[in-house]
Amino acid sequence: MNTMQTNHEFETDAKLDAAMADALQAIPVPPAVEPDAMTKRLQQNRKPIQQSNRWGFRVAAGLCAALVAAVGVGMVAGKAPDSPLLAEHCYMENAGSYRQLYQQAKYLDYCVQQEQNEMGLTFFDGIGEDASNDMIKGEVVPSVDTTDGENLDYSDTRYQVEGIAEADLLKTDGKSLYYVFEQNLWYLPVSNGVFGEQTAVKPDFGEAAAEMLAYQIQAMYLENGVVTVLYRADAATAVVTYAPNAEGDLVQTGLYWQEGGYCDSRVTDNVLYLITLTRKPLSDVEESDLSSYVPYCGESTESYLPAEDILIPDDWQNALSYTLVSTIDLQTAESISAKAFTGASGEVYMSQDALYLTLYDGDNIRITRVTYENHVLVPMAVGKASGHTINQYAMHERNGVFYIATTDADTNWLRSFDGNLQQLDEISYAPGERIKAVNFTGDRAYVVTFLQTDPLYSIDCSDPANLVIDDEFKISGYSTFLYPWNDLLFSFGMEQTEFGEVGIKLMMYRTDENGGLTMLDDYQMVNNATYDYQFVTSPALYDADAIYLQADQNRIGIPIVTPVRVYYAFFSYENNAFVPIGTVESPIQMDGYVQQARCVSIGDYVYCVFEQEFASARLSDLSQIDKMILMN
Repeated sequence: MNTMQTNHEFETDAKLDAAMADALQAIPVPPAVEPDAMTKRLQQNRKPIQQSNRWGFRVAAGLCAALVAAVGVGMVAGKAPDSPLLAEHCYMENAGSYRQLYQQAKYLDYCVQQEQNEMGLTFFDGIGEDASNDMIKGEVVPSVDTTDGENLDYSDTRYQVEGIAEADLLKTDGKSLYYVFEQNLWYLPVSNGVFGEQTAVKPDFGEAAAEMLAYQIQAMYLENGVVTVLYRADAATAVVTYAPNAEGDLVQTGLYWQEGGYCDSRVTDNVLYLITLTRKPLSDVEESDLSSYVPYCGESTESYLPAEDILIPDDWQNALSYTLVSTIDLQTAESISAKAFTGASGEVYMSQDALYLTLYDGDNIRITRVTYENHVLVPMAVGKASGHTINQYAMHERNGVFYIATTDADTNWLRSFDGNLQQLDEISYAPGERIKAVNFTGDRAYVVTFLQTDPLYSIDCSDPANLVIDDEFKISGYSTFLYPWNDLLFSFGMEQTEFGEVGIKLMMYRTDENGGLTMLDDYQMVNNATYDYQFVTSPALYDADAIYLQADQNRIGIPIVTPVRVYYAFFSYENNAFVPIGTVESPIQMDGYVQQARCVSIGDYVYCVFEQEFASARLSDLSQIDKMILMN
């Protein structure tokens, strides 16, 4: 069990002081950074720097680096306001002491403030903390439970990696539906397509509730009878666990706090892996106030991470931002292990062996490989790749090799790395275009890029040291989701003509043994005045969890939004063609705007939700059974 440090411990580092003194004597210091001038500057009353976007974050970091270059001192980790810290270490080294973090915060604050004064500009403190990602999931994992004496199959969230659960908005245990909407967790018993009594469950944040201005649900898990809800509460993420009591009511069983906005999470072996992003304001940092420069995670908002669990790079030039990763036992809501990485978090990929973090560093991605045996986090290696990733599905691990697909300013790349994140090979393709979707299946990568047309690339990854593009298939529009469908490849996306985006489409491809692609069917639902709509779209274009896919049932469900109808359209795939088999309508006429849609099945019944509206139908013929609206 990892014990979080709550008392204020500050170490006197003789080596640090000696190195700083030597640096001051050896390096000429310009008047602008003389100790007296800096002390005067630091004693001024400063307002907190506003939060903004990544552009401001990168500019501020760049100006800070430029200032150091002008002084003639290379920036390294842990600098004090009056001198750089002379240290030699690799990216994985821990901070060593809280004092080192405090000195870095004061030095970065001085850099930014000095540049603002000299240039007459206002810069921002970085990326907003609300860093949740649009995630495209992998395959449906069927589960089995017992309801009314019957063994019923029920659908679950698609997982990218088997055995690594992912969060969603709608879950079922085969007996009830659990659904998060706005600020509530909703509990709905169901039976044979009929909805039972709805119940809204709210969290108890304890002593922190008095200071809580607002909260919002970010994600939810349902594992081994425990419902875990992740809340964004002010500048923190709260993990609240619920379980049924003897009367069958959901009651709160645990509470865990982690500083920062929710980025991503996974669950394996009933342990939650939680990733958040927090940013400390550089102004008004006080050494005695740990909350101003040290992140927290644990049973309270004062469970500060020990300095040895805060990992810093050897070229730390960014604002004081941390990506926090912790492992939490969902039965007890207690911390097992935690680490903080300096930098802004990007996409996350988790295999059966390791967790991969992408930390954005200017125009590049710093990839950190973290192993988790017995759920104890151990950083193992760091690598770099140019550009950025579109989502978690741009990453993959197979046979100890890590793959990542990125887009930079000029082109697109697929790179392979060994277990030490040393690059094995890279291949570029589609210059001037942008990646829209990625899927790794077996020894093959499928990548969709887009500019005017939709090239689908088939890339052979069987030899990670020799990546080869086998085929390129071009169609109009673009795909946002790729998924293996038995021995075929399913694609969902947007149709586009010279007049712009005109509707949605479903596609199915065959891949031969040499990687060649053949389109088998292209089913389009496009704008057409002869139908009941002037435009058609789908929330699944940006949230692929909204797509219902069950190959064993031969069922595909797509949420459809038009000005006069909102519904799930269901298809089968027969004789190399998509066959419409029916719809499940929203309970009331909507206004053509639906941001949140989900669908699950239990036995022979399917349950669809559109925002706060539920509808059920018999899966075999889609005859509608029941409907319900959540009542706040």
